[in-house]
Amino acid sequence: MIEEQHAPDAQRRSIPPTTVGSPLVKRIAIAALLIPILLLAAYVGLLLALPCVVVSIVLGLREWYRMLEHDAYQPDALIGLIAALGFCAAAVVQITLHVDVSGLVLCGSIMLLLVRGMQGRQQRRLVDQALTLMGACYIGWLMSHHLLLLGLQTPLNPGWLDALQLSAGAAWLYFAFGVNWMHDATAFFVGRRWGRRSIAPRISPQKTWEGFAGGMLGSIGMALLSVPLYGLPVSLPVAAMMGTAGGVAAFFGDLAVSWVKRQFGLKNTGNLLPGHGGLLDRVDSLLFSIPLIYYLVLLEMRIG
Repeated sequence: MIEEQHAPDAQRRSIPPTTVGSPLVKRIAIAALLIPILLLAAYVGLLLALPCVVVSIVLGLREWYRMLEHDAYQPDALIGLIAALGFCAAAVVQITLHVDVSGLVLCGSIMLLLVRGMQGRQQRRLVDQALTLMGACYIGWLMSHHLLLLGLQTPLNPGWLDALQLSAGAAWLYFAFGVNWMHDATAFFVGRRWGRRSIAPRISPQKTWEGFAGGMLGSIGMALLSVPLYGLPVSLPVAAMMGTAGGVAAFFGDLAVSWVKRQFGLKNTGNLLPGHGGLLDRVDSLLFSIPLIYYLVLLEMRIG
């Protein structure tokens, strides 16, 4: 998330950042590269979105396990990867066969981790296996909701972008992306200009109540704009509620990664993206907001 600025390098361990250009310029450059890829993947559909999600899961899980190893934990990376990709496969099964097998993946993953923990002369610590499973769920299961949201089939009303012939799933995914990105952008600029009161000084001192309020206004405004833009079949009050929920989830998603990094004494989750750190530094707010919006859309479809 753009809003966050980190403590001095002397206080945290980190791979040395690149010195070319300001951090804001780097962030804008990375966003200009990644956002079109995400939008194109959603537009094309599962054929392109699936490999994008798989690659993101692999890279994100790698960062998670490297952070654990920094703090002397020994994650079972192989089983964790199998479990994370299993959640992704479960999402595809749910989209194509309309059967939810994510519980089966979770059950199998727990069993495998417990069995692996008991094997060998030097048995694995329970905490290592638990953190392995947490990474698989936190990254694999949450990221798989990108596919689930893309696979939604709801009727669309006439919209301003009808010429694009978006699928219903792509329209909802664009909605979620827009809510998230607008929250990030407005929170950053409002916090930078008017931010005074820190929300969580021990976790992320640069996050302010003023920035949070600006982010919420941005996410709600984007949610309201998305209804006529994509022809979403929801009322404006419902869209505003979804935008509010998505904005709050985006904030806590970012705060969660900040807390994890502080637990491990790290400045960033990796160095994959110049100006952003690792992949998890970039998608942190999406990890919570995409699943929440997905379930809110499902709920609206059932009771709306």
